[in-house]
Amino acid sequence: MKKLIVSISLCALLLCGCQVVLAPGAYDLHSDGLTKAEALHIVPAGSSEVTQVLDDPAELDAFSRILNDAVETDDWAMSSLPHGAVPLGTITYTQTETLKLGQRPEERQMEALCVFTVYQDIPYTTLELNGLRLTLQLPEPSAAALRAYF
Repeated sequence: MKKLIVSISLCALLLCGCQVVLAPGAYDLHSDGLTKAEALHIVPAGSSEVTQVLDDPAELDAFSRILNDAVETDDWAMSSLPHGAVPLGTITYTQTETLKLGQRPEERQMEALCVFTVYQDIPYTTLELNGLRLTLQLPEPSAAALRAYF
C-alpha cells in the first residue's frame, strides 16, 4: 500500500509539474543568472568588432536597472519583430566560464550568457538565451536607453 501511494504521488508530481506564472512587474533581473555577468560587450550592427566593454559594477548595475524598468511596467509584451526592422547592434552579457577539473584558472575564457539585439527607431529588442529567441516590445524610454549604448 505504501508503494502504491508513493507511486501515485510521483506520477501526480511528474504529470502536473511545477509552473510559475509571473505577472508583469514580478520579474527581477537580480534574482536571475544575469547578475552573474562580468562584462557587457557592445557590437554595432554590420561589425564583428567589440567597440565597447562595460565591466565596471556600476555600469553593469545601470544596465540591469534599464532592463528592470523595461520589464517592471505593464507596457511590455512579447511580440513579433516588425517587418523592415534595422538592427542597431548587440549587447552581450558575458562571464568567465566555470573552472573545470584539471583546468588552470588563467585558461578560462569568457562565455556569453545572453545577447540583446537593439533596433533603430523602434521600441523592440530580441533576447537570445540558451537557444531561445524572444522578441519583446519595450516602453519607449527603455528602448531609448538601450539605443543610447550605440
